[in-house]
Amino acid sequence: MLRSLLLVSVIALLSACATQGQNYLDRAQTEIGKRNWDVAYRLVEDGLITTNAANRERAVAMVAQNPQLLTAAEATFSAPRLRASMASYGSKEGARIEGQRVLMYSVVASPAAVRVARANLDRAIADREQLERENSDSMARSKEEEERKSAEARRRFADLQSRMNTAAANARYTCADALQCSKVFALTQIYITEKATMRIQTANDTILETFNPVKFADTGMRAIKVPRAGTSAEVRLEVSCGPIRSEADTTTCYLRAIPIFEGFRPFVQATLQP
Repeated sequence: MLRSLLLVSVIALLSACATQGQNYLDRAQTEIGKRNWDVAYRLVEDGLITTNAANRERAVAMVAQNPQLLTAAEATFSAPRLRASMASYGSKEGARIEGQRVLMYSVVASPAAVRVARANLDRAIADREQLERENSDSMARSKEEEERKSAEARRRFADLQSRMNTAAANARYTCADALQCSKVFALTQIYITEKATMRIQTANDTILETFNPVKFADTGMRAIKVPRAGTSAEVRLEVSCGPIRSEADTTTCYLRAIPIFEGFRPFVQATLQP
C-alpha cells in the first residue's frame, strides 16, 4: 500500500514537472503564432539548456523551424539592448544574467554570432563598470564637498560666536566719578533708544531695559550700572533678539548684535570728549 502511494506521488511530481516545462514552451508557441518573436525567444531560450531532454529537443526544434527567433535572439545581444540590461540590473547581476543568456544562445547560434554577442556583452559590462566607477567617484566628491561645506559652516559659526563673545565682553564702560557716570548712563539711554527696536520700559539710576522682543526681527537691550570703588561704576550693555528657533536664527541675531556691542564704547567716548 505504501509503495503504491509513493509510486503515485512520484508519477504526479514528474507529470507536474513535465507540465511546467510544456507550459513555457506552449506559451512560446502561442507567441510564435502572434509573430511576437522577441517574447517567444525569451520563453524558448530557457529550454535550450534545460536538463529535460524532451523540452530541450523541442526548444531547439522551435528555433530551427522559426529562423525569426534567431533574428530576435541576435537583436537582444545588440549593444543598446545589452547596455539597457546593464543599466537595469547593474554590472554584476547584468553580467550574470546576460552571460547565462549567451550560453543559451550558443546552443542554436553560429560561432560567429556567439562571438559577436560575447564581444557586445564584454563592452556593455566594461562601459557599465566605468559608468559605475564614475558615479561612485562623483558621489564621493559630492560627499567630500558637502563635508567641506559643513566644516566651513561650522568654522564660520565658531568664528562668529567668538566675535560675539568678545564684542559682548567689551560692551562696557567704566566711569570715574558720579558726574561722569551720570553722563555715561544718559548716553547709554540715548544709544539704546537709537539701536533697539523695542521701547524702554524701565529707566532708573541703575537699570535701563526695553520690552522683551516679541518677533524675531525685534531687538531688545538692557544696561546695568555696577558700582565700583568710591563713586566709580561700570556700565554693561546687553542685547537680545526675538525668539530663536535655529542655528540660522542665531547667526542672524549675532550679526545684528555684534555691531551694537562694538559701537557702544566708541559712541560714549566720542560724545564725552571735549
